[in-house]
Amino acid sequence: MQEISLVEINKHFENPDHLISIDRLTEWMGFREPESFYRMNPAEIANELEIDKMILLDIFLAGTIEGYFDLRWDYHCPCCNGIPGFSNHLKTMPSDSYCSACSMEFRNTLDNNIEVTFSTSSNFIEIPQSYIEEQTKKMIDLVMKKQYKMSSFYISGLDCFHNNFFHLHFSQDVLSVEESLEIKSVCILFTDIKGSTALYDKLGDVKAYKLVREHFKILFNVIEKNNGIIIKTIGDSVMASFQKPIDSIRASFEMQEKIKSLIIPETENPLEVKFGIHQGNVIVVNLNDKLDYFGQTVNLSSRIQGLGKNNEIFFSEQIFNDLKVKEFLIERVLELKKYTVSLRGITEEKNVFAVE
Repeated sequence: MQEISLVEINKHFENPDHLISIDRLTEWMGFREPESFYRMNPAEIANELEIDKMILLDIFLAGTIEGYFDLRWDYHCPCCNGIPGFSNHLKTMPSDSYCSACSMEFRNTLDNNIEVTFSTSSNFIEIPQSYIEEQTKKMIDLVMKKQYKMSSFYISGLDCFHNNFFHLHFSQDVLSVEESLEIKSVCILFTDIKGSTALYDKLGDVKAYKLVREHFKILFNVIEKNNGIIIKTIGDSVMASFQKPIDSIRASFEMQEKIKSLIIPETENPLEVKFGIHQGNVIVVNLNDKLDYFGQTVNLSSRIQGLGKNNEIFFSEQIFNDLKVKEFLIERVLELKKYTVSLRGITEEKNVFAVE
């Protein structure tokens, strides 16, 4: 057993689950040779150690900040699963890649062909170059035989994007303004305060903004708690994303309930917030040095949110069709309303569902 120390990672966390997991990762590494630290897969290690893969991802990301690990964005060919290229930073990741084995160009997609792995940095534990070359040759041989497979447990690019530690500490690592990445499926949530203009007019800027700031605190905490990330705020509106429909629904219900505690000054009325959710594909771009989402899914989510009148949650048929969402609604909702609506700028009518 070799002496391994990851002590500098501890300062990033107070949660006992993280601290225990750091100890377990340290012990795991202590029983392995340097060759084992090439392209480490946090999901596989988490499965072996029986710990949460997102907690372990937090730890590997913190270890990257502290210089223990190098983060890799590996892009797999969707045809042969080989890895024609990788980037250590988003800013160097291309929109498209080329697989010489398959003689095909492909689009890089965060939830489809991008895998996040980690290797120990040369300043911490140097991995023999001969081993890296051996693994590369082995991969090429398997690709040519059409036998190379991705692990069934892995961290996708979208997993990393939806990790709040990454979102908080790697916010400066953005795509080149010339590039974009696809996401095949993500849930987009929009919120908006009802009557915010009248609120500022009645209360004045200082009192109104204080209320808006308190509402942001509630929304941000609930979104993070339910595995979502804040993409941006637009005035007093929030745009957030979730990997799973059930997380977006749970977050919306919790926010709807907690917002009732915010009473508008000089009245007995609670603040009212409207919610809209839709699931679909988006593109990720660099806008003003921040990652942002664009596409028709974003447009539809915004339009669906605009259907609300009071403290309502509106969501699309794609969200409703998720099995876990249906189970949640059966348990929680007394009355679910369905509408067929025309949305501005959208050709086809859409089925939407609403909960007050």
